[in-house]
Amino acid sequence: MTGQEAIEWWDASGWLIRAHLGLVDGSLQVVGVDVRSFDEHRHEDGELHRTPGPKGYQGFSYDVARLLLRPREITDRALSELVAATTPVEGVRMDEAFLAEAKTARSEAAAAQRQRPIPEGLQLVADLYAEAKAKGERKVALYVANKLRERGEDVRDVTVRNRISRAKKAGLIT
Repeated sequence: MTGQEAIEWWDASGWLIRAHLGLVDGSLQVVGVDVRSFDEHRHEDGELHRTPGPKGYQGFSYDVARLLLRPREITDRALSELVAATTPVEGVRMDEAFLAEAKTARSEAAAAQRQRPIPEGLQLVADLYAEAKAKGERKVALYVANKLRERGEDVRDVTVRNRISRAKKAGLIT
């Protein structure tokens, strides 16, 4: 990769989003994002000229940032645009080797993410949950919370319920 790969699209709300892509630890990721309500074109005279977007010039605000700057959505959109592109964009490397590299890195990153280690705390919660079930406890979450407090953890009941839920999702509790 040259570090100059970028994909851009107009969002439905009238903002031009340009996602700059690069390899980070072997994974293709968005390494920068430009968001603006206009496009720029360099004319023959060398000057940059701005053209308002489909909804004109708009003020950038916190609400706009919250709406548009969602890393997972931007990454997914950028990579799908990249793979779907059939004609090169000026200044953007779109050769077969780059596309193969992008697909491979994306697959490897997804596989690595699926194999993340299970946090120790979740394993403890799962063990205490199993212990409560084996003892026939009716209020399992309360049992787990009390056992954690006995071990010196300052946890709220809602935190324990969330940990139990995460342990279930991780397959530690069946």
